[in-house]
Amino acid sequence: MTPLPSGLLLPSEILTQPWFGIFGLFVAFNTIIYLGLTAAKLTPWPQQIHPARVRQIIPDSLEDAQMQKSYRAAFRQLDDPVRALREASAQQTIPLALALVGSLSVVVGLIYILLYYAEEGPVLLFGPAFGLLLVVLSMLLSRSGVSGRTVIWCWTLLIIAFMVETSWRATVLDSAVVLSYALVGLVIAAPVTLSWRASITAALCGMVTIGIAGAIVSLVDTLSWSVAAITAALASLVLLYLRLATIDRLALEQANSNLLRSTDPLTGAFSRTGLMALASTIAESAERSHEDISVILCDLVDMTGINEDYGLEYGDDVLRATARALRVALPEGTLVARWGGDGFLGLLQGPTPDAPALTHAVDEALADTGVALGKRPVTVHLGVATGAPATTTLEELVTRAARTIDDTTHPTA
Repeated sequence: MTPLPSGLLLPSEILTQPWFGIFGLFVAFNTIIYLGLTAAKLTPWPQQIHPARVRQIIPDSLEDAQMQKSYRAAFRQLDDPVRALREASAQQTIPLALALVGSLSVVVGLIYILLYYAEEGPVLLFGPAFGLLLVVLSMLLSRSGVSGRTVIWCWTLLIIAFMVETSWRATVLDSAVVLSYALVGLVIAAPVTLSWRASITAALCGMVTIGIAGAIVSLVDTLSWSVAAITAALASLVLLYLRLATIDRLALEQANSNLLRSTDPLTGAFSRTGLMALASTIAESAERSHEDISVILCDLVDMTGINEDYGLEYGDDVLRATARALRVALPEGTLVARWGGDGFLGLLQGPTPDAPALTHAVDEALADTGVALGKRPVTVHLGVATGAPATTTLEELVTRAARTIDDTTHPTA
């Protein structure tokens, strides 16, 4: 089939000049960057991270005071919120990017076959064949449920393979236009990858591949192709930085919001929501260790009278002192949460603690805080309940612990 004549819009003398090729590459880079920024703004964000996944950002002092070694390691294995959001975004965008690159490769490859197959031969079949492979792999990745890191490295290897295949075909056809497709792949590699390590790997491989191919293709000199490859790699990394800056800011805002919801601002103890988010992890740890979980419910005695006699500000001091006393007096590894207005809850893995001994220890720790100096003593009522994690819920244990307090403070005749 006769190829399209050159010079339809511009004279052929201009089209064959090296400076015109460099100018065209510059225009293409700018167009790709603007398209990348637009796509990044339109990309939907994944769902928010579950509160249980942001415990790793809790300050070390709070973590060390409240987490037992047996399950502290499990919490540290939870995903970092920033990395989790990056990988979730990559899992959404990479299959779509693969499908887009593959589809474009198929369309462009078919056009080349229709126009130039008679002159170039079967080598033109590699383009649409590789594009079809990318489309198939994109569908497999979108349905496989593999981890975000696996998806990221799959994209990295495939985009490197795309640049290698395109560069090889450009050298066989001696076509600068085909080699420019490898530059396009180099530009889009990093912002889709969302990983610095994988992006730098793709950028280095792409620059080397395009540089070698540029030395073979005769239309533009080797130096121009090397500069073009370096420019494409830098543009790709700039786009990556812009995307990661937005994602990281969103992840930290989500993590801080979750942390505020899981921590009581007055006492520094866990909130009810925070403790509930950790309860399932503790139960799983106890079940693996064949241990029970125990609940310690603590009520301050006559907190209403304390507020009436000494004011709400002093009442807040008592609540803060109680939280400190519970961390000191309760068994090591107990998670302490403010459960209600003047109630606290301790959750731990292990056998049933002795309620009278714990009550005495907490009262002594409260006295040691000095919060009641010059005022009447502050005391607590404690109720304890223990159960197997496989058959008992946290709500049932709290109810049993509250019933224990009622039986102690209001004994039946």
